[in-house]
Amino acid sequence: MKKGKKKQHVPATCRHTLRVALYSCCLCLLFAACRSDEEGISHARTILFYMAGDNNLAGEVDGKVDRLLATPVPAGCRLLVFRDTREANPQLLEIVGGNKGQNTQSIIRDYEECNTADAAVLGKILQEVASLYPSESYGLVFFSHASGWMPEQTYSKPGLRSIGMDKGREMELPAFAGALPDGMFDFIIFETCHMAGIEVAWELKEKTDYIVASSAEIVSPGFSPVYPKALPCLFEQEPKLKKFVELVAEDYRTRQDDYSSLTLSLINTRELEGLATALQDCAWPLPVGNSVQPFDRYGKRLFFDFYDAFSQSMVAGQAIALQAAISKAVICKAASAQFMPAYGGFDISSHSGLTSYLPQEQYPKLNGAYKKLRWYEDVIATLKITVSDWVEDPIMQPVAQDNFYK
Repeated sequence: MKKGKKKQHVPATCRHTLRVALYSCCLCLLFAACRSDEEGISHARTILFYMAGDNNLAGEVDGKVDRLLATPVPAGCRLLVFRDTREANPQLLEIVGGNKGQNTQSIIRDYEECNTADAAVLGKILQEVASLYPSESYGLVFFSHASGWMPEQTYSKPGLRSIGMDKGREMELPAFAGALPDGMFDFIIFETCHMAGIEVAWELKEKTDYIVASSAEIVSPGFSPVYPKALPCLFEQEPKLKKFVELVAEDYRTRQDDYSSLTLSLINTRELEGLATALQDCAWPLPVGNSVQPFDRYGKRLFFDFYDAFSQSMVAGQAIALQAAISKAVICKAASAQFMPAYGGFDISSHSGLTSYLPQEQYPKLNGAYKKLRWYEDVIATLKITVSDWVEDPIMQPVAQDNFYK
């Protein structure tokens, strides 16, 4: 109220009308995030868990579903689970919210045995979800094995696998991206290993605005212990992804020994163009020195910290600009001081929230496969390329087979 003006008297009837209006506004705000089906309006948000567990992770699928049954589901929102395990054929389930947190699961559809690590199958499931549950917003949580951008069956041991795995069959990054309709998902959360790569984020930047992913592996039991507390953040009108990451990190800090190992970041894909601009004066390939932070165990050195890798070849001003660009693209991040030290792990001294592959002489097939990625074609190929025989496509330059490539 401005100084000098007299306070006006509000009649009782007007005050009553104001109270009713305010109460109505509060109710609207309370239920804005998830609207009722009875209003004839599409669901405000549908979150799909895609669990490709027809592999050695099959035992974790039921446990994750059990935790989802303890997760509050607001009225009008939908929590769906597509699951596949070794023991049973795939199913599409709905976790139906109940009183006092007593949820139930409803089988929406049973499927014949199929390859859930096939992009065609993933695309079909997404189409069915969109048809059965038209929504104003969608979120995807993907659980399975993964190894970021790496080609199918890159490793035989210890068993990192592209994106998803079903009886040894895998899905590569371009195929995964092709199965996702442009702009369908407001966010994608990867409860899988090594998906915080710049190669992954760039491939998916037209598919989603936000990605939650790990630079290193996801240590079992993953995010499921904190589902009931963290998933409600995703049903907010504006999903609180930063809070989700913070709650997961907080839970990991309570775990013992190697089970507390964690890397996690929230990536804003709309800021990736600025990050690419910050690299425009870089040379390629970058040197792979022992001082560059790795994010894989047993000395494989295939996933490197993005800032650490690029900044070491930059002058001070370039490195500052790169750091500024990363700070816009990576909204938040969390990492333990060590990662599985008792199992061939490593110390974490640098964690920018993104990783990058660096071409190396002993991996000619990977060097060739890397050139087929959108990140390479759109960004790396525009840099000052230092010609070197060992980064040529192995089809043109026959060499010995990569140490970890099948």
